[in-house]
Amino acid sequence: MYHAHMAQHAHRYNTLSVEAKAKAAWEFARLGIPSQRNEAYRFANLESLFAKKLKVSLQDSERLEPVGGMFECAMPKLDAYTLFFVNGQYFTDYGEQLTELTDGVVYGSLGQALKRRPDITDDVFQIPVGDRNDGLPALATMLAYDGIFIHVPAEVELDKPLQIIHLLQGDEDLLVNTLHHIHIARNARAKVVVITLTLSNREFLDNSLSFMRLEPGAQLDVTLMQNVHNHAHVLQHTVAEVQGNAKFNSTELALHGEFIRTNAYVQLVQPKALAHVNGLTLLDGHQFAEHHTIVDHAVEECESSQLFKHIVDGEAESSFYGIINVAKDAQHTQAYQRNANILLSPSGKVHTRPQLIIHADDVKCSHGATVGQLDEDARFYLQQRGIPLQEVNRLLMMAFAHDVLQGISHLPLRDQVERLVEHRLNGEATQANAGCPMVL
Repeated sequence: MYHAHMAQHAHRYNTLSVEAKAKAAWEFARLGIPSQRNEAYRFANLESLFAKKLKVSLQDSERLEPVGGMFECAMPKLDAYTLFFVNGQYFTDYGEQLTELTDGVVYGSLGQALKRRPDITDDVFQIPVGDRNDGLPALATMLAYDGIFIHVPAEVELDKPLQIIHLLQGDEDLLVNTLHHIHIARNARAKVVVITLTLSNREFLDNSLSFMRLEPGAQLDVTLMQNVHNHAHVLQHTVAEVQGNAKFNSTELALHGEFIRTNAYVQLVQPKALAHVNGLTLLDGHQFAEHHTIVDHAVEECESSQLFKHIVDGEAESSFYGIINVAKDAQHTQAYQRNANILLSPSGKVHTRPQLIIHADDVKCSHGATVGQLDEDARFYLQQRGIPLQEVNRLLMMAFAHDVLQGISHLPLRDQVERLVEHRLNGEATQANAGCPMVL
């Protein structure tokens, strides 16, 4: 696959990316697809996904249909800079592949940024490795046709969010690989929303790798949402490097999809770094979702928290495998981790594995997990006040999800997400507008 890809598309890449792709090809050949013998993938059967007959997506932009307006199905009326991705390729109706704002903010096609702005792309492929036995990030790097590049220069606060809409569509079953890079410079601030959607009833396997670097004093709020149909499979890898006094806030939202696997690897590499990594998963039918997190406290006086909540109905299955790793010299660490699950059906499955690995002795760390059902006393109390059972269940599930959703700092975005979650809990398609082409 790699040699065919490079033979056709080598002209798109600069020397730096060609070298990175060659290295990734060697790494993927060594590691391959993770099997269920890998502890981190014990419940995720990837071999069956990659056994499907999927075409690697390598479209040219002129073959893509206009996509303007489609994003309103996911997030209407959100005042944001909006970037479109179609089957792994950056796409614009306006012809400009790289946008540069007057304050120095740069965003657009990663391929174009590598060619046109080498002054701010020299660290794109310097990505820390979270799981050294996982070949999927190497696969994404090796076969990525394009990706999103975002650079916010020092002391700049982006005036509105950057919204990345990744659309999976077409008349063939596709394997899509993307590589994204977000750089928030010293004391800069930004909010980023990434939404993956399906618009045609085909098999999709979406494998993405996102690297986010926060320099000292920087702040990044990122929301990652999967809202795909039951023929789509999402493998999402997020790597964040958080430097001194920087703040990283991440919210993962698995609203719909047959198979969703997210990996989050967060490195706190300088004192006073802060990370909040949260997630909400809604599952029914035969859906599967798994969240794997590693928060690495490499130095002293850093703080992190993880909160993941799952609502599981039908014969669906969820898994959480979270690790807090505290290095020997990481004294005065504060780290917290919690996974809470509501199991609505006796046929559903929940796996939870919170884990602490502590090599320092002066730390405050805790972790915990719960699996339960909706509170029967609360249900009885609300029904006695004339509230229908379906509405009671919805209210209790929204209350359960509340603290995860509160982690979304941008209020207009939070309002829209809450509405999508309510639609999903009501058993409706997670559309924001009537008539949107959502395929379940």
